[in-house]
Amino acid sequence: MSLMLKRVQPKAVLITEVELWPNLIHACWKRSIPSIVINARMTDRSARRYKKVGKLFIPMLNKLYHVCAQGERDFKNYAWLGVPSHKLTLTNNIKFDQVAAGNQDKSSFLGLESGSKPVLVAGSTHDPEESLLLDAIDKLWSSHTDLLLVIVPRHPERFDAVAKLMESRGLVFVRSSEVSDVPTDVNIVLLDEMGKLNHAYSVASFAFVGGSIAPRGGHNALEPAAFSVPILMGPHTYNNPVICEYLKERGALTIIHDAQQVSDNLSLWLSDPELRKSAGAAGRLVLDENSGALDITLDCLKKYVKI
Repeated sequence: MSLMLKRVQPKAVLITEVELWPNLIHACWKRSIPSIVINARMTDRSARRYKKVGKLFIPMLNKLYHVCAQGERDFKNYAWLGVPSHKLTLTNNIKFDQVAAGNQDKSSFLGLESGSKPVLVAGSTHDPEESLLLDAIDKLWSSHTDLLLVIVPRHPERFDAVAKLMESRGLVFVRSSEVSDVPTDVNIVLLDEMGKLNHAYSVASFAFVGGSIAPRGGHNALEPAAFSVPILMGPHTYNNPVICEYLKERGALTIIHDAQQVSDNLSLWLSDPELRKSAGAAGRLVLDENSGALDITLDCLKKYVKI
């Protein structure tokens, strides 16, 4: 660690979210190199755990120059752990700015255009979420024959496993890597290419964000919100609790627990397009209203390093 800092000679070290490495922070402190946590997360569970080992953890916190908290919960927990007010700033979540700054133009995806047919995009899924979604959408195909499901597994090593799952059910599907357009007689797409999730969200009518039925804390709900798409998630949203709470309060995010609830919500949106559009617009509004964390973070950094 010391050799790396000596070689690189950084003006500051920025630590993101929860990557609190004691040796790195101590090495920076010894060399008067500002170490700053940006977009800092601190769950209630982590705060209680760190409090129990306070004799080890609190000295490390004291060596930080500043903590930029991404939410009210994180701000309060860092304060509870002893970070003084002059070293602690509530910036809100930089993810709002990251998504808002991206290219959110509606585009085509595998020959689909936004609004051409109802499309459910299941983004960043884990086992057993694919099975649940297949059960849910099977209930709807009899009355909505053009409803398309796009499954996007979180990890590439699961592409083949998800394909085998659908084959075992006798379902007809295509892999995105093997076609340029979705055939008219196919109702499932397995998106087996990296970096194309946002392309799928751009033509979505509604979205399921994975890692939320599976207890992984939930992935980024702002990505579909940026395209004004109403969102379904399971109960496990602890990775981004503030974001998910904002979206829920506005009616952009609905929490579901099983296949029946997925089916019921999709059926409601399919029968009432204006309700679906309203929920989607609410998500985009949350994104726009909460942008600005990056500017606040930069103002904090300017106290310690020239930018």
